[in-house]
Amino acid sequence: TANVGGAQARDACAGFGLRLVRVDTIAENTFLWETASSRFGDFWIGAQVVADGTRRWRWVDGTEFWEGTLGGSSVDGLFAAWEMDQPDDDAPPSCAVARDRMLGRWHDTGCATTIDYVCEYY
Repeated sequence: TANVGGAQARDACAGFGLRLVRVDTIAENTFLWETASSRFGDFWIGAQVVADGTRRWRWVDGTEFWEGTLGGSSVDGLFAAWEMDQPDDDAPPSCAVARDRMLGRWHDTGCATTIDYVCEYY
């Protein structure tokens, strides 16, 4: 992959018939950190805050998994691996990054930031 913004990463994955990675378990998050971070450093995952005023984060497939910012909560018990002080900004467009130096924990950042990305088929 190449350093691109969040929307470009999503579109690049779609061009291959894939989606930005969705992380559903701690085991999957650890695997991604151990494999992708060693090659790319920080990378986009397929989570973005919804731009409809609900303050909910969704995976690229539309599944809502987190509501709110600091002190927010998981939706329906779905997995989330935010850094301790994240997400701290739910103003769209805000996308999620798995951070190498934080052992794969997630950080919210502006979607225009350019980093690598990981796609998957699901």
